[in-house]
Amino acid sequence: MDNLPVHVFLEILLLLPVKSLLGLKLVCKSWRSHISNREFVKRHVLRTRNNPNNDLFIIVSLSASSGPYADKLSVNNVNFVDRAISLNIPIPVSDDIYDLDYVVGSCNGLLCLAYVCNPPETSQHKLYLWNPATTQIKDIHRYTIEESPNNIPDYIVSFGFGFDYATSDYKVVRIVQSVVNRVEVYSSNEDLLLVNRVEVYSLNEDSWKEIEVELEFGRIECPLIPAIVDGSIYWMLARNDFDDYGVDILSFDLQSKRFSKILVPDSLENLWCHEEEEPCSEILVFEYKESVAITYTTLNKEMCIYFILHCKHFFLGFPTNKKDNDNCWIKKVSIKSLKTLHGCLKTGEFIGCNSCDEIVLYDPVNQVVKPIQHKPNNFETHCYTESLFNLN
Repeated sequence: MDNLPVHVFLEILLLLPVKSLLGLKLVCKSWRSHISNREFVKRHVLRTRNNPNNDLFIIVSLSASSGPYADKLSVNNVNFVDRAISLNIPIPVSDDIYDLDYVVGSCNGLLCLAYVCNPPETSQHKLYLWNPATTQIKDIHRYTIEESPNNIPDYIVSFGFGFDYATSDYKVVRIVQSVVNRVEVYSSNEDLLLVNRVEVYSLNEDSWKEIEVELEFGRIECPLIPAIVDGSIYWMLARNDFDDYGVDILSFDLQSKRFSKILVPDSLENLWCHEEEEPCSEILVFEYKESVAITYTTLNKEMCIYFILHCKHFFLGFPTNKKDNDNCWIKKVSIKSLKTLHGCLKTGEFIGCNSCDEIVLYDPVNQVVKPIQHKPNNFETHCYTESLFNLN
């Protein structure tokens, strides 16, 4: 290897998986330096993520377990669905931690984990960033916005996790929504008033900073997992106006740190209005081939998937009328083979559950359903790309 030009040597290294590269770091100081280089790490994860054969995904089992340190996550491969690899989360043993609540997001090989603190009745969370490939983990729960443990019903806390491509920085968003005069609001037809406070964690700076919120928005639907697409995070949003009952999508641009709203298609609005109970559990916002997508089940039990056109000027503003909104959404797929949908893989296959409560992959092109495993009581899925990123 000493006779190879450096750029050729690096190109060879870029073709290797993370596990092999971690072993090669032990060969000598020179190789360790090349493989640990931040630019090399960035190029490697980019090439891995864009590789059409990169078809890994993570299944998170959120069913009851013996405690917060039980095996809950597994890495799965589309082509070898019977060879799932269990992951052990190296969370330091602590009396403060009750259990894993959910995975906030998966981005470039890093996972953001939300753990419920003890006692669980407080619904407070500790956040960790974790690289399963290197087993490194980082505690990032030193928030600047406090919650009141004595007034828990008045607080809704939501999280989002993504990558800011402009600054090459991983960021976590924490939204604390406090309900004003909650009892009075629910006993009348007045608007549901929320006070929204937002803070953003920067991994580069290793700190949280509160930001000013210029946009008023309604109640973020928890615990629905947000979507991360092209440097923005998207949550399902319940309007806080009882005279205009419905849902929107809330987006947050990690670079500009600005919020905006997106109207959902008319057909979803109509479904919402005809339901006796809120159907938010049946609505999912997710990434579909680098676009924002939503899915919901119609009144005739057909699952519809819409994706939104990528219009930068649209995301920075808000549609002024329904005609503008209808032009932004395109109906892509209708599915009757799945009972529930949990997301879309990089391969374009959908992952969800069939009528037998099995986790399955659905290929919309060939209309093929492939069983993976029996469904846990509660689970979520995330796309996954192995990464060399150093959290220390």
